[in-house]
Amino acid sequence: MSFINPELVKSSIHVYQLRQICDEICRGKRWHTLEVENEIDKIRLIVALIDVMYHQGKLTQALILSQRTNVLLQMQSSFALHTILSAQMLLAQYEATIVQLCEYQQFFQKYGYQDLQPILQRFEIVVLDRIQHPVQDIFVRKLEQFYTGAVLQVSLQQKNLYL
Repeated sequence: MSFINPELVKSSIHVYQLRQICDEICRGKRWHTLEVENEIDKIRLIVALIDVMYHQGKLTQALILSQRTNVLLQMQSSFALHTILSAQMLLAQYEATIVQLCEYQQFFQKYGYQDLQPILQRFEIVVLDRIQHPVQDIFVRKLEQFYTGAVLQVSLQQKNLYL
């Protein structure tokens, strides 16, 4: 965790959280929860985590799933402003796949439930913008069951949202 972008990480609590998650990922833990207080912190910390993992050489492909366009747009802007990842993506040395879904079931319809594991296996980290809803809970359980890498779940305490 030698590289943390100060433009993204503004508090020592967030630095501690990022270090803990990076350590857990290195030890092979597959499911992580990160609690934040607002949307801006959520996006900054996700981008900072991906940025740190990239600089450590532990990340070449990330998958970001969200139902909300504003989260995806802010995430893309943050990548472009605060990291070298946007340039790396253009050079095809790094791939950030950002998927907007009206409902997460579309992910299964598109890729097929039985074929989900080989698809997700390509990604070192999956970031899931989770809204508390029974349908989303089913998706999260299936995703956790099939995913073979690291899954980061970030919750917004104020709104009971999860990413």
